[in-house]
Amino acid sequence: MNSPAPTTPIDPLPTRHSVLGIASVIIAIIGGISAAYLKVLARQYEGPIRGSFNSAGPELLLVGIVFLGVMALCFLGAIFGMGGIFERNRKLTLAVAGIIMNVLVLFVCIVIILVQEMNDV
Repeated sequence: MNSPAPTTPIDPLPTRHSVLGIASVIIAIIGGISAAYLKVLARQYEGPIRGSFNSAGPELLLVGIVFLGVMALCFLGAIFGMGGIFERNRKLTLAVAGIIMNVLVLFVCIVIILVQEMNDV
């Protein structure tokens, strides 16, 4: 007698991207554009006297605080990307891209800060 072969449920192929991965990529794009804009804005407000904290007006301090906020946002974006990796039945492409892009923006921001500090010494 032929008995039917046992069937095992097969996980369907992931058809949609991870929501957290999409959010991670969007945060990375916004963070990268914002960091570049803030760097240009900081150069404009820097003025003729470099390295003097007293010459930094409130505008330049606000730019620095917002720059740190952009870095925190990119850190959150990287965490979203890591969360997107663990979503079931979702494509991982955007989650991995979001992690890479956010870490790259964070790295560039840190390099910008270090280079600026080396120039002020």
